[in-house]
Amino acid sequence: LDLKRWPWSFGPWDEDLITVQGVALSLNAIEHRILRPLFAEPRVHFALNCASLGCPNLPDAYPFAFSGETLEAQLGDLTRAFLRSPEKGAGPDGISQIFYWYRADFVEEYIEKYMSLATKWRVLISTISYLNQLLEQSSN
Repeated sequence: LDLKRWPWSFGPWDEDLITVQGVALSLNAIEHRILRPLFAEPRVHFALNCASLGCPNLPDAYPFAFSGETLEAQLGDLTRAFLRSPEKGAGPDGISQIFYWYRADFVEEYIEKYMSLATKWRVLISTISYLNQLLEQSSN
């Protein structure tokens, strides 16, 4: 994958790059049409990413491969690293945009396990604010 081909665009994410069983797939299709629906695992957002400044860091150990034997630990480590990093993906209210973009993927169990109490409050306040905005828009 030569990223230099997309120096001034949004990158290769929607371009069909691989064919699997006769179906052409883009990186976005693999993530959003296969992995997210198939596994329903919100931590995938901290493991697969576009490597931009706002995304989680790529794993420190390179080359890095996910393994069935260590997947739970790998996902936990990547998630904790992202959530403990104050500079990664913080929006105006200190919450990563990942939580807005994929709000439906993150459930209470996830929030309870990985987030600090302060972050939980920010997420709750942000969610209430977001719902209020939706209500206001729908009433106009």
